[in-house]
Amino acid sequence: LKNHNVIDLESLNELSGIPLTQMHTDDEKKTFGVDGHGVIQLTQELRGKLNQRNYMFAPDILRYCDATTTDLKVNSLFQRDSSGYLSNGFYGVLPPFMFETLGNIKYLTNCFNGVNITPYKFGVVESTYIPGSNDVITEYFIGEMFNDKLFSNLNELNDLTGCFSHIHIPSSVKISETLFKNNEKLSILDSLFYEVKWYGLNSGLSTTHISQIDSGLFSGNKEITSVQSMFAYWGDNSGINKSYRLSIIPSSTFFSRTLHSKLQRISSLFANASIKVSRKEDCIAFWEWKPIPSEYINCYKEVEDANNIIPNAFKGK
Repeated sequence: LKNHNVIDLESLNELSGIPLTQMHTDDEKKTFGVDGHGVIQLTQELRGKLNQRNYMFAPDILRYCDATTTDLKVNSLFQRDSSGYLSNGFYGVLPPFMFETLGNIKYLTNCFNGVNITPYKFGVVESTYIPGSNDVITEYFIGEMFNDKLFSNLNELNDLTGCFSHIHIPSSVKISETLFKNNEKLSILDSLFYEVKWYGLNSGLSTTHISQIDSGLFSGNKEITSVQSMFAYWGDNSGINKSYRLSIIPSSTFFSRTLHSKLQRISSLFANASIKVSRKEDCIAFWEWKPIPSEYINCYKEVEDANNIIPNAFKGK
């Protein structure tokens, strides 16, 4: 790529994992320089991003911070400003051990909001030719958005409000169930992954529709009390085409009353997502919980429910 100023969409898509043929925002068009013929003009900025597989910042950026404070707060670390998040700002891989020396962090709110996070591992396709024949063995490997060591040392972590909102999760990349495995005190997850763009799994990785979120992501977090607006979008005002919105709930037991007995606030959890519910297994039946969560307005607002499985009270009607 360093020696080429113009490449075709298919080649760039293979490199980026993002279906660039579906770009629609002004930021995206400006960054990638799409012309009227579907060809991407490589700007200097884009060339730099495509060549960037380094960390977003120095891995030891927080190593010498005072770690003795009780109830340590790290708020709005690398948060976007109002000028947009695709065409400017930080980009790269999040260092796995950036919080290693700050094990007493309790509040980590609005961090990595709208920045260009590169997956720790991209999804890849490997083809092996069998000697002496025309047969090819093709293997598909799903990538990981974050390294499972990122939060592994944060045993006191309680609040992740607004983290990882307004980011892109490229195609063929998942959020692993091991991401929060050591954070047993997690309680408040409001707007975590809010208005994220999900680009789905590459068709070669699976013949079925699979979520980019592992179903056991919160299976070890029994202290969760609030997940308001976690996967929400707010209509046309979000600026995110419906094809990029969360389209499948990882599991009908992604949250369960058995595991999450303290969960009470689920308002706007899946508001305006592109989820289609045709049977109860396609959603989380919060209305059957005993007791039901205390705050649930707009939990499934504007979610497609052809068979009226979800009670109107959970749709904000």
